[in-house]
Amino acid sequence: MTQHEISEGFIRLVGRNYFMRLVVDGQKKQRATGTNDPDKAAELLAEWKAEERAGIRTDTRQRYEAIRDAYLKGGKSVQASILRDLDEYFKDIRVSAITVKKLEQFREWRESQDRVLEYKAETVVKEIALRTMKATTGHRKSLSASVTSRKSVNWSMRFLTSLFSERKSITRRKDFSSATSLRS
Repeated sequence: MTQHEISEGFIRLVGRNYFMRLVVDGQKKQRATGTNDPDKAAELLAEWKAEERAGIRTDTRQRYEAIRDAYLKGGKSVQASILRDLDEYFKDIRVSAITVKKLEQFREWRESQDRVLEYKAETVVKEIALRTMKATTGHRKSLSASVTSRKSVNWSMRFLTSLFSERKSITRRKDFSSATSLRS
């Protein structure tokens, strides 16, 4: 494994938060810590130095479309309407920008779409009809449709979850293969 030349690095307060600086193989790098605690910033710097020594690279420029394509290329399938909505909402967004808040915004956006609202209404009508039929034939089941109304949105969230886990395994395989090729 190739050893990288890494400076000691330092942290500095810029505004309210600390930033970390390192020189890796002669190239200056800087990262925000997102904290105003100097001890936490020093811990983050130590973690960053360890990652750089190990050769772990994070590609913050990777876009949603790249991980979607890798996921689909792996033989996975996704319902066309879900993929259409994901593509529309996350078009040209960097993976690093897809946060929990962004996923919650996606869920709210998707649930407010006319086609989803129509689907929910149709589902509720069908569910009530089915349960009414079962109730009249002697089967007992409550008339709650709250679970079925979020089904379509939940499939989107499942796809994103598996997409991100697939991306992590692809990244790990690339890191592993590059580390093993360096050993040879």
